[in-house]
Amino acid sequence: MKEGMLDPIIRNEANKWAKANDKEFASIKSVYSRFMQVFTSYQVKSATDSMSFEYEDLRTDNISLYIKIAQTDIDTLAPLIRILLESIAKNLLLKESKKFEERVYLFLDEFVRFGKLPFLLEMPALSRSYGVVLIFITQSNALIEKYYGKEDARIVNSTVAYKVIFKMDDLEYAKQVSEEIGKMTRKTRSHSTEKGQLITGGTSSIGKEAWDLLSAQDIMNIDKDEVIILVSGHKAKPLKLKANYYFKNKELLSRINWEVKPNEEVFDESKKVV
Repeated sequence: MKEGMLDPIIRNEANKWAKANDKEFASIKSVYSRFMQVFTSYQVKSATDSMSFEYEDLRTDNISLYIKIAQTDIDTLAPLIRILLESIAKNLLLKESKKFEERVYLFLDEFVRFGKLPFLLEMPALSRSYGVVLIFITQSNALIEKYYGKEDARIVNSTVAYKVIFKMDDLEYAKQVSEEIGKMTRKTRSHSTEKGQLITGGTSSIGKEAWDLLSAQDIMNIDKDEVIILVSGHKAKPLKLKANYYFKNKELLSRINWEVKPNEEVFDESKKVV
């Protein structure tokens, strides 16, 4: 293609939209402008002009990448974050690695806030042989259903190997977890006596009934410093453990060099270090 000439693909697309109905074109342009708004910022242009690391550096150099966004900027920057996360995830799947020291962890805290990331939902089923571990963190399964839909929420729940469940107020999801754990069979015995007889006479019967190993109410009423852990393939044996909060652990606190300010909502006793 000669210098100065318009790329044929761009020209053909432009001609196609130029012939579109005015209302249809206006609708498409509106959606396009909303998603591309982030790229009109000179600050974003400056920040994305170059890349200071290669994707493979996440494995070989053990570097950490932190993405922190102000609440007021999430809606604007969400498209950019989706591009970044998907680029990292896809490039890490170009080469298999089973070396423990090359394992890469993606901690996706409140990932639903960035909009739909379909590729990341499929990652747990694809990434095991590539040494990429995804950790999805959200306040409620209902949020996944809200932003992704029930089918995608089901995919997340069925592909992750471990679930760490904190105290919740979502009855529907608590019932779902209870069903995943399953039931046990217990014996029941009933005894009836004839009228006016307290000891002698009457009949006894022994039966069996299904009983929840862990009921929805049990799950919703665990202590705020406890968690329930489900392991794929062993869900009938859930683990109920104490949560190891780093800001309450002297050994973990000694390994970081910044001031810790946990949310006061987490615990009333968060200032007590054990």
